[in-house]
Amino acid sequence: MGMSWGTHPWQPVNPTPPGDHVRSRRSAVTLVVLVIACGGSTRKEAPSGRLGEFTLATSHSLPTLVEARPATADPVIIDKFGAITVASNGVTALFSETTGETSVLLVGVDGGIQAKIRKPGQGPGEFVWPSAIFFADTTLYVFSNARSVAIRYDEHGHFLDETPLNVLSRGVAGVSGGLADAMAYDQRGFAKLMLAPIGPQPPRSFISSANAFVEGSAADRENPGSLASPPFVRSGRFGIVGNGWTYEIAVFDTSGAQIGVFGRRLPTQLLGPRALALRRASLEKGLSAPGQGPDNSQLVQRLDTIHRQHAPHFGRGGLGFDGKGRLWVVGTLGDSTFADVFADTTFLGRHVLPCAKSSGGASVSGSFLALRCLRDDDENYSVRLYQIVERR
Repeated sequence: MGMSWGTHPWQPVNPTPPGDHVRSRRSAVTLVVLVIACGGSTRKEAPSGRLGEFTLATSHSLPTLVEARPATADPVIIDKFGAITVASNGVTALFSETTGETSVLLVGVDGGIQAKIRKPGQGPGEFVWPSAIFFADTTLYVFSNARSVAIRYDEHGHFLDETPLNVLSRGVAGVSGGLADAMAYDQRGFAKLMLAPIGPQPPRSFISSANAFVEGSAADRENPGSLASPPFVRSGRFGIVGNGWTYEIAVFDTSGAQIGVFGRRLPTQLLGPRALALRRASLEKGLSAPGQGPDNSQLVQRLDTIHRQHAPHFGRGGLGFDGKGRLWVVGTLGDSTFADVFADTTFLGRHVLPCAKSSGGASVSGSFLALRCLRDDDENYSVRLYQIVERR
């Protein structure tokens, strides 16, 4: 398929001094983002292949980001949690394991915890070890490893209903239009994307395992032979799959046919200083763990070469559409977070945020962007909520 690239593709991502990449959250004011708009980047590139069909954006201007909570408000602090999802009204849902059990927390726009969903069991509205959570508008879907159902709650944590789901819940990657997007693997271990009706109907293959782009996106370049769920989002009649290693984005139509690829030409990046220190500490802990055998050469080799380890530009959860149909690509830049904005295939500009996040720690919906950020003073995480504001 053809490739379409944004303008000034080889321009440095951030022309500011390196020290400006990482800022303490204590110094953040209401507007805490650095905006980078490449000169002329709003000019529409001539699309290749069938990319001219990819038209979702109703606005072609770069919006600003404003922190939605007052600067004096205490951030929500969670010891450990995996997923994060934001509703179109700014309510954020996330996993919490602070007490040794997995719960789902609902955090209001003001930063307060407005509900905690913890209902262990096998009955209606109950779950054990939730595997995925997603907002569709303001309705929260919870999926559990132990039960093949889609459990729905309102934004206040009230149980609504549950519906059978004929796909493994741990593979669910999103919910849109009454369908669950699910990642599956065939007998050869090749990745494919399924569309599973939330109901008793069987799922259908959306993007087959024969698609080379999906295969490349699912491969973990730092761990050969390993597979991961590639970044994926669906809106309207299009499905979007991203390759965070190469910063390529493939567009698929309703039949699952690939209609084209676009992206940005960016230099390969390494782990940021803080991410590098955390990764090194994790490997050193593994080396000293009880029961570690004499043949630990692989761990030693990884420790010796970790400073040269490449990092993807973005990963799972790094793609999303706002209320204006613009595509947001959210990823890591050193120990900061970037948010690139596209109107269809046109690159509008980049925001750089003072947030060290990991894969899966971002969600976009309506006029809100939610991030899971590593705190400055420890290894815990907090939730940062930004409002997407249109320029006047």
